[in-house]
Amino acid sequence: SEMCIRDRSTQSTGETASGMGGPPGSSWDHPEQEAPKDVKDTFYPEKRGMLKKKSDGYIEVWYDRLCVIKRAEFIWGRRSDLNSLGSLPLNHDNVYDQDGCHFSIHCPSKKGATYHFMAGTEEDAEDWLLVMQDTTSKKQLIHKKFVMADKQRIAAENEMVLLEKERELKKEEKSQRVLQNAEKNRIKQEEIRLQAEQEKARKALGAGIGFLRSRFQARGWNTWREMFQTVNEQRDQARGALRRISSHKLFAAYATWQAYIDAKMEAEHIFQAQQQAEAERQREEQRVQALKQEEMARELERQQKEAEIRKEQAYQDALHAKQIAMEAEMEEKAAYEVYMALQAQHEAEIQQAAAEQARLQAAAHEAMLLQLDTAREQHMAKLAMFAGANKESPKTLETTASLRKRWISFCRRLTHEAGVMKGGLLAEGVVHKWWTRLLEMRDVNTTGRFGSSLVDQVRLLQVFDSSSLSHIATVELGLWFVWFTQQTVGQECLVKDKMGNEHAVLIQQSEITDLDPNQTAQQNVALLELFVADLDDAIKRDLTPETSECAVESVFEDGHGCGPKNMARVKKYIQAAADPYSAVRSPDSDLALFLDLLSSPYALSTTEYQEYVQRLEWEAVPGLPLENQESRQQAFFKARHDFLERVHSQDSIFFTREMQDQYEQQARLNVHAEISVLKFKTWSAEHLNQLCHTPLVANSPLPLRL
Repeated sequence: SEMCIRDRSTQSTGETASGMGGPPGSSWDHPEQEAPKDVKDTFYPEKRGMLKKKSDGYIEVWYDRLCVIKRAEFIWGRRSDLNSLGSLPLNHDNVYDQDGCHFSIHCPSKKGATYHFMAGTEEDAEDWLLVMQDTTSKKQLIHKKFVMADKQRIAAENEMVLLEKERELKKEEKSQRVLQNAEKNRIKQEEIRLQAEQEKARKALGAGIGFLRSRFQARGWNTWREMFQTVNEQRDQARGALRRISSHKLFAAYATWQAYIDAKMEAEHIFQAQQQAEAERQREEQRVQALKQEEMARELERQQKEAEIRKEQAYQDALHAKQIAMEAEMEEKAAYEVYMALQAQHEAEIQQAAAEQARLQAAAHEAMLLQLDTAREQHMAKLAMFAGANKESPKTLETTASLRKRWISFCRRLTHEAGVMKGGLLAEGVVHKWWTRLLEMRDVNTTGRFGSSLVDQVRLLQVFDSSSLSHIATVELGLWFVWFTQQTVGQECLVKDKMGNEHAVLIQQSEITDLDPNQTAQQNVALLELFVADLDDAIKRDLTPETSECAVESVFEDGHGCGPKNMARVKKYIQAAADPYSAVRSPDSDLALFLDLLSSPYALSTTEYQEYVQRLEWEAVPGLPLENQESRQQAFFKARHDFLERVHSQDSIFFTREMQDQYEQQARLNVHAEISVLKFKTWSAEHLNQLCHTPLVANSPLPLRL
């Protein structure tokens, strides 16, 4: 079943059919319009996952939906369908609200609709809201950039209009200059023509002078010349007056025509502006009228729904009152009969209850014995597999002896320059006492520490020996104490089988949420300080005037491996191991190499890595109680998957170049393979639960050392 029904009735918006890609984008004239496809694909964040969505109706129904955040849209649909059932844009005016693992989206662009969703956990819901809010802010930022570009475009267009006007003015000035030049040329040509006529007249005059030799002819010539000059002067005056009159009229006509054209164009511009203003006013009135009609329609629809709800509620109340009245009447009639029947059955039930109680006690005791036998067999099988799969098991004498020799040699280097020299009796006693504590802390039967046994300590020291460090003693001291103690959910308890024999079985004694890596780191730091103080006290007590056997007077002196500066460095190493990928370190520092050494199990061979992962699962899921073993196992798978995803998402699993060159490729292969296996296990469990209609009880995340 893909839906779950609750009793309360609420109103929610329905699903609208649309494509998984959402509505196609348009221009950017409005903040809610879509961005181009290439902008969405490269800028907006994306997220994909399964959520529950509340459907339409008065009864609250939640459906499993495949939800996708892509291209600034929130899209949902069935997991088996290629088409979506609905989508909504992630606009800046959307309102997001979260209540635990529930969250809602109020979208004004969808007519004020509100969509309700439910995630698996509260952290998952917060992740969805963070992605949507990030998409909204980025979408608004892109819109602001496009609005600014639009303003720049409008400013450029206005500048082009001004340039066009200047060009028209220059064109008019050029035309006026052309007219003036034409008039000047005409006047110049007229003057040339007059000069030519005068020259022709002078030549004719010179030709006629020869004929006027006599006095009479000279007198007549003078008279004619005076008359001719008078006529010419009058004619020139008239011609100049006509020319001046014509020139003034032409300029006056051109000025009148230019003023008329300017007035006409200005009138046309004013008329067009008035028409545009009138059209804009009409469009605004139509938009306001449409909004009013839409608001009235929504109000009418809301009133109709409220009336229907009130009518339905009144009908239900009347029906309920009638039902109560009928039940009361029937109860009064049947009360006496029920009373008599109860009296008859009471005595029989008392006798049956005693027999049933005895039978249930026997069955419960039998089930408890069977459960304890099953847990004992599982625990013994794990111990047998652990001892058989590790050829260098700590139970073998050779491995334990070699590790013990390494411990004693290292402790002697803390008190002597050469590790082969023995210390005093008290110092040697402290070294052996802490070796015994180390073995007790790594005992699988009592602590359930499958994932950090002495075999892992041997492998860690082997990788350490092949590395290059500047503070060798400091780093090795941190390697001895970083896993000295380890909190686990399982503790040893004694159970009895059917024969009455006692057996040691791991049972869950503490809550999973109580395990804190930082608390474990603090405990190991405290044990380190206690060891150094114990060793320093023994050295001081061994330094007597008669027997001065140690090379140093105190391990707390400056320059010593356990001096104040080195001790602070070791504490920093151990505390950083609680969360390696959050620690502040330099790629070439001893801290980075120390953390790489702790991550070296990722680079084991395929078979050894599978055995290592199996031991981590045994450590996280003890044998008892059996009723929630499957749910605790699934919780471990989820926590392990989340941690490995974080490791795999790093640019490099190892911090130093030396470890990257040797182990990075194998570590990547192991982590990727384990992630694939965990995904399959989680999917198969969820698929089986859906088929059986018996979902597992959800557990809190496991804060285990992964």
